[in-house]
Amino acid sequence: VQGSPPAEHRLDQSIAELNTVIRDVRNFIGGLEPEALKGREFDAALKSIATGLGGGVFTEFQFEIDPKAAARLHTSQAAQLLQIAREAMTNALRHGQAARVGVSLQQHGRVLKLEVRDDGTGFDPTAVSGTGLGLGNMKGRAKELGGQCEVDSHPNRGATVKISIPILEADAG
Repeated sequence: VQGSPPAEHRLDQSIAELNTVIRDVRNFIGGLEPEALKGREFDAALKSIATGLGGGVFTEFQFEIDPKAAARLHTSQAAQLLQIAREAMTNALRHGQAARVGVSLQQHGRVLKLEVRDDGTGFDPTAVSGTGLGLGNMKGRAKELGGQCEVDSHPNRGATVKISIPILEADAG
């Protein structure tokens, strides 16, 4: 086929560019100073994670991060919530084939709530219990933060991961 070499070259080039973006995002996240995970930087880190997942071409990401809520995050909470969000966004793309993924962080009284919702294929949470590490990891991270993780999903109706964690006193973070 005459068109194959240029198409093959473009595909190789795209893969190389994607690998570069993934490496850059990993370096960015890994190199963040703890204080850089708070406030506006938390929002930027979430967006970088979404870009690095490679779903941005086919998936629309929407972020609703309350800057006051992000500023209330203790550095350890911010780091854990970023990992939870990464896992939930990865699941939405890899398993749910989501076209839209929304991530929000809000404050409700003395609680911070992170929510990752998608319009993907969804699943029956009782049927996947214990079959993968992703959901267990998210629940474990939430528990480490003194909070909880709730997963709401139904086949063909997307999925929502809700994390609720307590606000730590100002002197703690």
